[in-house]
Amino acid sequence: AQDLFELTVPSTKAVVLRRVRITQNTEFGDAQAEQLRFTIIRGVGNTGGSGGSTHTPSKHATGDAAAAVTVEINNTTRATVGGGSLTTLFEEDESVFPGWDYRPVPEEMYEFAPSENIIVGLEAAPADSITMSGYLIFEEVG
Repeated sequence: AQDLFELTVPSTKAVVLRRVRITQNTEFGDAQAEQLRFTIIRGVGNTGGSGGSTHTPSKHATGDAAAAVTVEINNTTRATVGGGSLTTLFEEDESVFPGWDYRPVPEEMYEFAPSENIIVGLEAAPADSITMSGYLIFEEVG
């Protein structure tokens, strides 16, 4: 179990979560079949996770400004409530084979206020070793 992505929204902007895609490339047989549980969590004043690394987001278009969001990936020590709160907004189980593709229609996209955290979690360790990759698309507004 880990926080696959943890984004800290800057104090001057809001962020809209547009898409999350998680895939794997090591489990293909029926013997490896399992369901993985993914979550999207809103953190407010919480304590961030650790044990992963920071990541610099890629620009969607060449002329875009650099992202103001702080991004951490693969935090093995998960975010905790600390002095704030963690609210699970979305939770879904998905088969390991196709991976997970969270692609909401615009009216269902979550918006995060300034200084909130966006946490995308894998809620339980897989039954065996899996090589996973993924990406998250967000938009800074304001």
